[in-house]
Amino acid sequence: MVYNEVMLQTKAKPMFREIASLDFSLQRVRELYNEEKECVLMKAAFLLREIATKHTFMDGNKRGASAITDRFLRINGKDLKLKMEDVEFLKKVGAKKVKIRGVKKWLKTRIN
Repeated sequence: MVYNEVMLQTKAKPMFREIASLDFSLQRVRELYNEEKECVLMKAAFLLREIATKHTFMDGNKRGASAITDRFLRINGKDLKLKMEDVEFLKKVGAKKVKIRGVKKWLKTRIN
């Protein structure tokens, strides 16, 4: 799983708090935003915000959310390029200070 890979790369122990929360988030992504022109970006934005704010993991929620969103975008033909300064933005996302449309706008500036 992507979360486990990221946690091991950062020398942290991967631990789920609530696996059902992650399953729910992934199911919601499948159901949401199908009518929207840029549905892949909206789904990615939802996924990132949902995982970062639900605290599915004991540690690494923002790292896990970023990695899972990156994998989702790659599966859908997009390449996410994060920068060091994005850590501050991800903290705001995790603190629910950024709405999904704001996350979508940010993602748009970070994909190829």
